[in-house]
Amino acid sequence: MERRLFAASIIRRIDLRCNRPDRLTERLGAAKFELNQQLGLRQEAQAELTTVRQSSDDQFYAKIDTGPTCPLRRHDCPDGPRASSTSAEDPRREARIVQLEAQVPRHDEEVSRLEERLERVGEERSQAQARHAESARERNAKQAGIQSTIDRWVEISEEVERYERDR
Repeated sequence: MERRLFAASIIRRIDLRCNRPDRLTERLGAAKFELNQQLGLRQEAQAELTTVRQSSDDQFYAKIDTGPTCPLRRHDCPDGPRASSTSAEDPRREARIVQLEAQVPRHDEEVSRLEERLERVGEERSQAQARHAESARERNAKQAGIQSTIDRWVEISEEVERYERDR
């Protein structure tokens, strides 16, 4: 029975050390940083998707790397946009749109996962701060009791010294 209580007290002390408010504050800051990064990546992907959808062929191909310089004129190049027909779809542009359309939901999933993590770490931090404050109150109360006992013994020893001196 005593071993179980001793083991439980050690586990509790280790748990309190690992979930100290300052460490949880660091974890909270890291989670916020990751969330902001992911939001930035999502915003960047969404902006690129909008740009790719709305830009002209010249603007699109000016922004992407078309590989080695082609000796053919842009409208004659088989890898470039098809200028002969305006209704024909550009396979490179469509491929990039598909990539970006898949990328944005992945960023959304990551953002929601990080928001949940941020909320969870925030709750852990609040609980750790409450435990820390409670343990500080207990420690201060215990210290005050010890100091009171010391003061009483000092008074008693002074009374004994006065009594022996007056005798």
